[in-house]
Formats: sequence, C-alpha cells, structure tokens
Amino acid sequence: MAENELMEVQIIESTSALEAMERAQTDVAISTAKRYPMHTGAAQIKRFQAEGIAMATINEETAASCLYSLPRGGKAIQGRSVRLAEMAAAAYGNIKMASRIIEIGERDVVAQGACHDLERNVSNACEVRRRITDKSGRRYNDDMILVTCNAAASIALRNAILKVIPAALVEPIYQAARTKAIGGAATMETRQVKCLEAFALMGIFEERVLARVDRPTLALITEDDLATLIGLYNAIRTREVTPEEAFPPIADEGTATEKLAAALGGKKAKPQKAKEEMDESEPTDEEWEKVEKEVKTDL
Repeated sequence: MAENELMEVQIIESTSALEAMERAQTDVAISTAKRYPMHTGAAQIKRFQAEGIAMATINEETAASCLYSLPRGGKAIQGRSVRLAEMAAAAYGNIKMASRIIEIGERDVVAQGACHDLERNVSNACEVRRRITDKSGRRYNDDMILVTCNAAASIALRNAILKVIPAALVEPIYQAARTKAIGGAATMETRQVKCLEAFALMGIFEERVLARVDRPTLALITEDDLATLIGLYNAIRTREVTPEEAFPPIADEGTATEKLAAALGGKKAKPQKAKEEMDESEPTDEEWEKVEKEVKTDL
C-alpha cells in the first residue's frame, strides 16, 4: 500500500514539473516577443503586409495555392487556404502555433489547431471534424485515415491562425495572391485550357466545370470564375471537399477534353488501370506525371 501511495505522489510531482516547465517556456517566449515586437506599430504592420505579399506572389503556383473555394448553397464561397495562413504567420512573427488529433472515432476524426500571438497575448483554438467513412458507411483503411487526419489538422491550424491575425491585415495579402493567380503572364485562353486540363487529370471534365461556374462555353469563363475554380482545385487536393461535392456529376457528361488528349500526345485520356491491364495506346505513368506537372505550373 505504501508503495502504491509513493507511486501516486511521483506521478503528481512529474506532472507538476512538466506544467511548470511549459509555463516557464511560455513566459520566456512572451517576454522575448514583447522585447522584440514585430507587429505592434504601423511601420511593423506595413512590413508584415509587404513580406506576406512578397511570399504569396513569388510565382503563380504559390499564389494559386493561397486560394480555396467551398461549395455552399449551390455556389462556391472563396476563402484563404492553409498555405496563405502559414505565410501570414511567418511574416507576422512572434506566433506560437500547433495542431494535433484529439480523437479518432469509428466514423470521424477531430483535430485541434491552436495559435498564440505572444506579442499581444491573444490566443485561439479551433476544432475540425472530418469523416473517415465512405458513402456506403465503410471505414477508411489506415492510410486514408492518416491522410484525413493530416488534412483535418492543417484546416484546424489555418482556422486558428486566421482568427488570431486580424482579417483586415491578411486581406491585402490574399488579394495580391488572387490577382497573381488569375492574371499571370499567360493569355486568358491559355489559362482557361490549362484549368480544364488540371481538372481532367482528377477525372472532372469540361461539362462539370462549366456547370459549376454556370458558363455555357469555355470562352466565357472569367477571371472571377478562374479564382473560384483554382480555389476548388486546392480544396479537393487538401481534402476539404470531394470531387463530387465540388463538381456534382451531370447527366450528359462526356469524356476528357481534346486539349488534354493533345497534351498527352494524342493518346486517349482516361483514368489509369492497373499496370498489367494497360496497353501501348494508353498514357504511361511518366506521361501523366509530365502533363500534371505542366498543368499545375500554369494553373
């Protein structure tokens, strides 16, 4: 009995020591942040925005990664991506942030993101829940659960960061990234075609893309439409939405676009089969990787 009591006291002391250590580390971080402020005065705020814009617009691919869109009520709502949040935090400075998985259940996972502005002592924590079952209710395998956990953690971290750094300060960075992403050196016609090619590689073809932005033809896609489509592309890649949620299937959907087929050297563009089922008329893994890299660079 005495031994059990001793063990219990040791556990309490160990926990107290860990809490004291974490508290001391936080106190030192706050003291250092107040001694070397990075976003208190007007000049520092201007520096933050200038650095954020420089990072977000370093090239078109980086700028495009700053956008995301989510389908809501039949429309696509545009927002700021986790990549933009990371750049904003880096430029803002004196930020402590972290994310973790706090629950893995039978049907979903829960992630928590936390952000602490050490200089102003403002903090926020956000939770994000993501499903780990398919349409039939079957649970994902371990690899898919891990991918979903990583996506949920990234989203939770983004939400926490963007609740600590004032939205009014992040807005100029977002607008600069948006302008760079949709108004690059390529002509509008080229960007329209590349956009369709990027989605075709995901199995989303022209009919569904046009239906999402409510345009009858490719030539009528505007810069605002491109921003929406780029955002949906990023949201699918980060698993915030599924391709079916972003681009609902339509009855008269056709096959891959001719432009993608041309990019693949005239070969028929369609999802790959297992290697043993492929024949010489289908694109190889190397051909698909080459085209996907080109598309992502121009999107």
